[in-house]
Amino acid sequence: MAATHNIKASRVSEVIEMTGLAGVATKRVGGFSLGMGQRLGIAAALIGDPSTLILDEPVNGLDPEGVQWVRQLVRALAAEGRPSSSPHTSRPARGARAVAPPAVP
Repeated sequence: MAATHNIKASRVSEVIEMTGLAGVATKRVGGFSLGMGQRLGIAAALIGDPSTLILDEPVNGLDPEGVQWVRQLVRALAAEGRPSSSPHTSRPARGARAVAPPAVP
C-alpha cells in the first residue's frame, strides 16, 4: 500500500510503531486477531498522514487495553490539531468529539 502511494519507509515504520504492530510487522495478516486487524486498519488510515481521521467502530474487537490505546491515539491526534471522529455513539467516539475541535461547516 505504501509503495503504490510513494510513502516513505520512515513513515511506514512510524505508523507501525504508533499502532503497536512492530512485533507482528513481518507476519501474514490472515492470522491476525480481530483486535490486531483493527490496529492494522487504523495503521492503513494513518499511513498517508491525514489531516482528519474518521473511524468506523474503532474499538470493535479490542480488549480493554486496546480500547484505552484508541482513546489515547485519538487524544494525541487532537493535540496535534488533527480532529478524529466516529459516526457511532460508542464511548470512545464521544471522547473523540470532546477532544477534537468542532468541524467547520
